Amino acid sequence: MNDEPVLPKTQPRHAEPSAGSTELDTLPLHVEDRYTSVEGNDELGQGGMGRVRRLFDLHLHREVAIKELLPEHTSQTNSLGPMIGSLFIREARVMARLEHPGVVPVYELARRADGTPFYAMRRIRGRSLAEALGDCTSLAERLTLLPHFIDVVQTMGYAHSQGVVHRDLKPANVMVGPFGETQVLDWGLANVVGEPDLSGGSGTPAYMSPEQIRAAPVNVRTDVWALGVMLFELLAARVPFDGTSNAVLVGVVESPTPSLPEIERDVPRALVAIVERAMQKDPSARFANAGEMAEALEVAVLGRLETAPSRRVWLAALAAVAVLGLLGVVIGGRDAEREHLQQSATKALASGQRHARGRALGPGRG
Repeated sequence: MNDEPVLPKTQPRHAEPSAGSTELDTLPLHVEDRYTSVEGNDELGQGGMGRVRRLFDLHLHREVAIKELLPEHTSQTNSLGPMIGSLFIREARVMARLEHPGVVPVYELARRADGTPFYAMRRIRGRSLAEALGDCTSLAERLTLLPHFIDVVQTMGYAHSQGVVHRDLKPANVMVGPFGETQVLDWGLANVVGEPDLSGGSGTPAYMSPEQIRAAPVNVRTDVWALGVMLFELLAARVPFDGTSNAVLVGVVESPTPSLPEIERDVPRALVAIVERAMQKDPSARFANAGEMAEALEVAVLGRLETAPSRRVWLAALAAVAVLGLLGVVIGGRDAEREHLQQSATKALASGQRHARGRALGPGRG
């Protein structure tokens, strides 16, 4: 298993730098010799703005990841330096404000004596969701990654509740850990509702929404589109629109989304419906936010139950039949057997949902 985080190469679309910006200078000066190198090459990866190093925290006796700006962005001769520095600080502060298991915790934001800004965060291990998908050879294998995808949607539901739009969601920006962890990475293009847009909002073409491509205003529904693309990719083993960057951009804006069942006949119908809603060209026709999409996923896969006791009882029963039925019985078997199990799963889920509604409405009203 790859033990290195993946840092995508996406770079922001540069806006005009603010004249005389001194935001980097306002960071506290880190003068203590707190972090030291570990044996071997300590660089974990490099992205468009900075690099991540694996260092050892001498105070807390643990490894941490340190992200720092690349030297060219801190040069006095770089006219874009102040703007890039502001983006770097914004990324650290966005991550710090999102106190959620799906977001890497930030421990410190400071600058060194030479002026280089950095932030310390948890050292995470695992592989990207893109790598995990690439190792799958069938729909059945890809569906085993569905819980990680649901974790991503839940994480973004929380981010949206805090007014944060990621704007560069894709499998390469999700880390899957060896013990079931799922974390959303690379918040460098994130925008916070009510705050200035520093990055201009560019993303990765295959996952960009129509409004991003048109350079129109974006909101949380922009992330919903990207989540729809990710779910499409998980189910179909390909993105909806592929080819050159220009072909992808034109396809996203002008072409209908390809039919999932025509690409993969055993794709669960309930998940197809979620993809279709998430990827509506009109943002107002999508899920209102990732939280609403997460609720739809819960219903589609296991049934959303309102009370904790009901949830414990029903999820165990529904999980077994849902995996066999709603997830398509893609491990093989005759068509008749597949259809029978799908029908059984659908009935079980409907029963669970009726039970949940009855509990929510009260005695005699279910």
